Amino acid sequence: MKKQKTPSAYPDKGSEIENGEILLRYIYPEKVPELSDGIIDSQIFSDKNLSCDWEKYVEKDKISPQISMGKTLIARITVCQEIKDGKRPNDQNGWPQSVTYEPVEENNVIGTLENLAHAEINGRKKPQVRDIIKENAEFYNY
Repeated sequence: MKKQKTPSAYPDKGSEIENGEILLRYIYPEKVPELSDGIIDSQIFSDKNLSCDWEKYVEKDKISPQISMGKTLIARITVCQEIKDGKRPNDQNGWPQSVTYEPVEENNVIGTLENLAHAEINGRKKPQVRDIIKENAEFYNY
């Protein structure tokens, strides 16, 4: 498999994202009816390959294609060791997650738009993992 090339200002594809970095998860507001009650269901973080944008590489003057598609609720997730371990310090079992930089380049095989800020939280999202991600997220509307 040919390794994709990203501009030199970016890390290598597949690089681990460090704790403390911020990921943005774009969500359709209508998929979260509990929002009006102030409670957001952690089910919105259930994708095995949870697609996000690494805030550090989001172009500030450009509107994300995700927002243009109507995903105007944004979860601002702080990467931390609990997310990577898939457990809290006192939990016996965990479901480890990898948090990696996965840029989508122009002319890619799946036909999506270029997104050099793209990142993923990869791994099985048991309820405990989804709750940990939610606990490390702030929510806001675009």
